[in-house]
Amino acid sequence: MQTGDTIAALSTPRGVGALAVLRVSGAEARSLVERLMAPGGTADFPVQRPFLAELRWKGKSLDRALVTYFRAPRSFTGEDVVEISCHGSPYVAERILEALYEAGGRPAEPGEFSFRAFLHGKLDLAQAEALNDLIRARTEFAAQAARAQMEGKLSGEIGAVRNLLVSVFGRLSAAVDFVEEDVDFGSVEEEMEELAGRLARLHASYERGRLLREGACVALVGAPNVGKSTLFNRLVGRDRAIVTDVPGTTRDAVSETVDVGGLAVTFFDTAGMRKARGRVEREGVRRSEQAVRETDLLLVLLDSSRGLTARDTAVLEETRNRSHVTVWNKCDLKPASPSKSKKGAAFEEFRLADAPRISAKTGEGLDALERLLEEKLVGEPPRGDELLLTNARHRDLVGRAREAVERAGASLKARMSEELVASDVRLAIQSLGELTGVITTEDVLDYVFGNFCIGK
Repeated sequence: MQTGDTIAALSTPRGVGALAVLRVSGAEARSLVERLMAPGGTADFPVQRPFLAELRWKGKSLDRALVTYFRAPRSFTGEDVVEISCHGSPYVAERILEALYEAGGRPAEPGEFSFRAFLHGKLDLAQAEALNDLIRARTEFAAQAARAQMEGKLSGEIGAVRNLLVSVFGRLSAAVDFVEEDVDFGSVEEEMEELAGRLARLHASYERGRLLREGACVALVGAPNVGKSTLFNRLVGRDRAIVTDVPGTTRDAVSETVDVGGLAVTFFDTAGMRKARGRVEREGVRRSEQAVRETDLLLVLLDSSRGLTARDTAVLEETRNRSHVTVWNKCDLKPASPSKSKKGAAFEEFRLADAPRISAKTGEGLDALERLLEEKLVGEPPRGDELLLTNARHRDLVGRAREAVERAGASLKARMSEELVASDVRLAIQSLGELTGVITTEDVLDYVFGNFCIGK
């Protein structure tokens, strides 16, 4: 990205709408827009106050638009920025952009506005990634987690730990360079242990944070004809899967994502666990098995109208070591006889008497089931002050820093040389610096900002 250029792009989604917003950023932002103003337009160009302007180019009217000028450094990017709110016609927006490019601007690259904000200290790397997450958030929990990181909660904790590590590194370096300095290594040991604990707790928060950011996957499993497809359609709110009385109708893993209590949940309707016949059916069962392996939670369905069968017991055995919820379906039908519904030791072993009872056909018990799924996946709803890792890059860097701090602590206890301890402390400092962008590389910046949309 050539940061000396003045850039322009559409910052609202493409398509027809009431308004479209164009953003211009760079040293020439104001003069570029002035070139598009009709003769007799505003002369003073008010700061941070929208005004109505007639935009023209090469003698032709483009649109009457609201123009807002943000003078550096009090703007999103830290540069001079002009935002143009025009009518939401794709043709009108494109014509204004073309005029801005002909006047001397150039198209913005993906994430280039945010990249310039990072370069000018308006936000650090973790906050920039959170901004991208907020734009893409589909549910309440995802947006809440992104906002917390944009407000600097993660950056603040990382910065505090890094500053303490820098202090430790300084004392270790003094002990190496100036042997007469009195360094209390007992105090350093305690500090390293406390820092290792803070990093370990932060690292362990990733699984919960990932679910809030990306959502969860839940696979419906069970023997053929227990009502998986009917329940799937109920959960996703529409007839997505084929439902018939014929066992084994579903031959592939069908998926749909919905909001469950603020969490994005992708439900998979899988082929019934059975021995497949034919190439097509075998492929469908294989895909279902793959979906089951990759999900966060299994929803195991049993048919209360026919009781516990040998095939049900086999499904329960296969899923016992996975995170799962077992449910009795078809409670609207006459229950099976006691001899069939309570099949000996297996019924007690899998605690099937405690399993919730629902009717996918009538909807009975589904509200309680959704609350149970939310509790199983998320636990307590996220708090505003909860500190979570939501990004795999952050998890890897915090994990690297934690391992380095733990090694340094172990070396201190073993009375290893200060140079060896200081080397691990330096690695931890570098890892945390990469997270917020205090220390970074071109590859990291390309990775982070390359995932942004154009106009942001």
